[in-house]
Amino acid sequence: MKKVVLAVIGLGVVGCAPSSNAPFHMYDSPLLQSGLHPSAPRARNFDPLGTGDFQTSDTYQLAQAEPTARDSAPKVELTPKASSKHLAEAPQKKLPTLAIGSRPDPQTTGKSASDWNHRPEHSAAYAAKVLEVNGHAVDASAMSSVSKLYKHCKESGKISHDSAHIGDLVFFHNVADINADGRNNDWYTFVGVIESKTSDVYTIQGVLGGKLGKHTMRLAKDEPTDASSRLRDPSASDAPFTQYYTSELFAGFCGLLGDKPDLILVDEWSP
Repeated sequence: MKKVVLAVIGLGVVGCAPSSNAPFHMYDSPLLQSGLHPSAPRARNFDPLGTGDFQTSDTYQLAQAEPTARDSAPKVELTPKASSKHLAEAPQKKLPTLAIGSRPDPQTTGKSASDWNHRPEHSAAYAAKVLEVNGHAVDASAMSSVSKLYKHCKESGKISHDSAHIGDLVFFHNVADINADGRNNDWYTFVGVIESKTSDVYTIQGVLGGKLGKHTMRLAKDEPTDASSRLRDPSASDAPFTQYYTSELFAGFCGLLGDKPDLILVDEWSP
């Protein structure tokens, strides 16, 4: 075994020596010594389409030995801060103000005059007066607020949403933008009294927009306008999905009097 190993080592030493008699030559190889060259020169000027895009140049630009002097950055002029005196003298933009409880001009807001003339407490006072002359008295708070009158009905267990009788109260939401915020969040803003009814159409009397009048409502409807009165006038400033008809703004019935065919109505009333 030792003789075989020594023979292999001997062959390796002989093969690595720069002798022309070795079976292979490692260091004088043309490939390693960059001795191989293509059989034809490179086509540097080959341009089959004549566009000039394939031409190459044998000239090269050498990098500068030393960097050129660096130009300084341009001077930035700082704008002086305005003094308090200048701020005081500058014209100030005036913002529109709206006092609490004031009513905007309909030409500015797009609201109709009837919207801003409507006072929910007037409709509550009229409904409470009709209840009183028909034998059902309510406290002073319910007479001055539609929402409190609704609360009185709810505490009495008399609220329904499917059918009603003559003499029942009818509540509505969003008949006007009472709080003037441009949103449909004016709950319980109108209440009226059912004066008469057919199979599915109710005639309602109440104070809306400062006037005592009659309105109709049909809950079983195909279209909102089908036998239903418009309680709210459309406006360009209305919020999306604003509704206008009795069947859309309906908020519930209240049967404090029961079925009252001989209902006594108040035809002459003022706030």
